[in-house]
Amino acid sequence: MPTTEEQVAKWLEEISVNGSDEEDNLLEEFDSDDSVEDPNYVADYEDDLENILVTTPDDANIQSTSSPIQEAITTGTGQQRKQLDCEHLIINPSKSTIRGKNKYIWNSEPSSSNKISNRTPSRNIVHIIPGSKDEARHLIEPLECFEKFFTSHLMDEVLIRTNEDIELKASKYKIQSSTVSQTGKEELRALLGLLVLSGALKNNHLSSKELFDPSICGSQNIAAMSCERFEFLIKCLHFDDRSTREERKKTDKFAPIRNIWEIFIKQCRELYKPGSYVTIDEQLLAFKGRCPFRMYIPNKPAKYGIKIVLVCDVRTKYMFDACPYLGKNGDTTIKEPLGSYYCKLLTKTIHGTNRNLTADNWFTSVPLAEQLLERPYNLTFIGTIRNNKQEIPVEFKHNLSRLVGTSIFGFNDKLTLVSYKPKPQKTVLLISTMHDKPSVDPVSGKPLIVLSYNETKGAVDTFDQMYGHTSCSRKTRRWPLCMFYGMLNMAMLNSFIIYVSNCEVLKLKSMSRRDFLKKLSKYLCSNWCSTRLEERPTLKKRVRAAIHHTVGTLKNQEDSTGEPPIKRGKRSMCEFCPPKLKRMSVHYCAKCEKTYCMEHRSPNCIQCDKK
Repeated sequence: MPTTEEQVAKWLEEISVNGSDEEDNLLEEFDSDDSVEDPNYVADYEDDLENILVTTPDDANIQSTSSPIQEAITTGTGQQRKQLDCEHLIINPSKSTIRGKNKYIWNSEPSSSNKISNRTPSRNIVHIIPGSKDEARHLIEPLECFEKFFTSHLMDEVLIRTNEDIELKASKYKIQSSTVSQTGKEELRALLGLLVLSGALKNNHLSSKELFDPSICGSQNIAAMSCERFEFLIKCLHFDDRSTREERKKTDKFAPIRNIWEIFIKQCRELYKPGSYVTIDEQLLAFKGRCPFRMYIPNKPAKYGIKIVLVCDVRTKYMFDACPYLGKNGDTTIKEPLGSYYCKLLTKTIHGTNRNLTADNWFTSVPLAEQLLERPYNLTFIGTIRNNKQEIPVEFKHNLSRLVGTSIFGFNDKLTLVSYKPKPQKTVLLISTMHDKPSVDPVSGKPLIVLSYNETKGAVDTFDQMYGHTSCSRKTRRWPLCMFYGMLNMAMLNSFIIYVSNCEVLKLKSMSRRDFLKKLSKYLCSNWCSTRLEERPTLKKRVRAAIHHTVGTLKNQEDSTGEPPIKRGKRSMCEFCPPKLKRMSVHYCAKCEKTYCMEHRSPNCIQCDKK
């Protein structure tokens, strides 16, 4: 009977004519959270010494002595791998029972019931369609969706604290003007509208003078407020009571913005129902100022910033819970590893639903996976795990003599461990409570645990990417303001996801995210712009024209219906008649603000109607 190597060589020769080279997507290396705290910014490398792969000069010669099986795995096409017996990709340990450093027992074969039965375990029978719920259902207007996150209660809190700071700062000005006056709710909404617009147009990096230059950013900014007023309001934005802040900071580092953060996150939890798969991961808000829990994460683009742990729905990328990372000593009441603590805390809204949670190696541990299966959690778990964990046997760790593409499985009750080698110098370890068999995909040669992880791991990363594309964050030295920008960005993205979800249910065509945010900005600014036009008759001509162009007024509607134009009250020369005629008129165009006589009205001015 021919040997296995002869079978593979014969098989490669038969199908090599129809085969075509195709590059296989290997498991991407997930972020290993090597973040550290301020103020030293010195990473603790002792925990990662066991994870470093030591290469030798002989490593380059490993593939030169590969067997026909290894050549089939590394160079074969998808069609070839499909025909290859998957049993060749699974390495069975020599012992039936394997132990970790702490004597944790793994079996080389699954339990007899799992091995024989083809029935799906009850914990995996979950079919939940994500979508909005309660008061967020059927909302299709951008402003309505956004106001469910930035509620009236939240806005009132910001308004009260901002006016308190305005009162302190205004007393230092010699001349009291409208620039340093108290603000109102409509003006605060207009300020948010300008920030939303800067994110939609990707202008958040511009200076204030450039932002309020109509030739660069259009007329909506000057229609809402002046550049000086914008800078003053940004400077005065505050979110808590200063008189009690120091006392609260003794027990809570997050005290300066804790109140409005809890209001916002509560709305995120209550307005949406996540699907069957959710992902937990970290996000870094770029910030280089002083902050007691600022982090340094070298593999992030920003490197320095405020770390937030997010949980997102895999299908829609909706963020339904989040928590700031306040450092290892941020909360002395935590008596367990922080990764396990955040997984249990941020999944409270889905406990007992049999959903699946996907995490990277900073969160993953064997005790966590076992605990999540039990009551009251009832959640399955998939995650990469570091090879320095006490439960990992030596046989599962990196071995240079192993063939590329091979897998080793270990089983313990409802927990499955797999060691997969995608590259000569890399071995990936994953654990899962959703899989109970040594299954390998016949096309790619990867374990099904790896494929499931790849499909569900990127929800938070995608949310962070979408967040960055329309970010409204501006440079600041105050970390509470940086967090407020982050909340505004999350609200913008979550409100758009709810809008798209409701449009799908109602079978309506949804607009793009850019158009959604531009429309939202216009709605937030419209009431305040109309108020400015009515209450401030001394506005400059170009500002009045900008307001008319941005939000429109009654004057536009009356002119479009053919009714007599509104009189300005002050006579000036018609700008369309020859100067020598000196025709005076009190009528003006609502669009361009030019004075015209009745001869040149059609129904606005003849110049605007031609456009």
